[in-house]
Amino acid sequence: MWEGGIGRPACANNAGGCGVIYEMTPNGDGSWTYHVVHRFASFPGDGEFPSGGLALDAAGNFYGTTSEGGSHGSGTVFKLSVSGGKRKIAQLYDFPNCTLGCYPDGTLALDQQGNLYGMAEGGANSCSGLSCGVVFKLAQTNGRYKYSVLANFSESTGGVQPFYGVVLDGKGDLFGVTSSFGKYGGGTAFEITP
Repeated sequence: MWEGGIGRPACANNAGGCGVIYEMTPNGDGSWTYHVVHRFASFPGDGEFPSGGLALDAAGNFYGTTSEGGSHGSGTVFKLSVSGGKRKIAQLYDFPNCTLGCYPDGTLALDQQGNLYGMAEGGANSCSGLSCGVVFKLAQTNGRYKYSVLANFSESTGGVQPFYGVVLDGKGDLFGVTSSFGKYGGGTAFEITP
């Protein structure tokens, strides 16, 4: 949820709170109980303003992004794990430099090897004063993640501002949309092949 949770002073940009992760559990009578799992801005360097949905792996761990917060204020990628009934949130990536992407948005895609894929603003190109955007990968090896940029958008590539998340097919191809530019100015649909 984008807002709610902890407000100022911990949540620097919004008195209404920097967002939460919540869980709904059935009560057996057709009603549900709402429970907050994590309040963003809970510790120094925590992300703020979660964006998109959560990706779920086979072990029951959830992955998501925050569009702000982190140590540099430019957003994070996080993992919410459950072990022994306890939940733990960990940052997998803290966006340090807009040239490599920042302010991620949209739901992450997760492949069978545990690699994560997403979209962010920023990038190496300038687009008439707009943020062109990037598609990124967090490659997972033995529980550690390495960040790389798969695509830097620009006016010459067609669309810019890929802010809605990507979808992954069984061959490892990524699909997504941009919100601006393209032939008619309203964005494009794209494919990235491995």
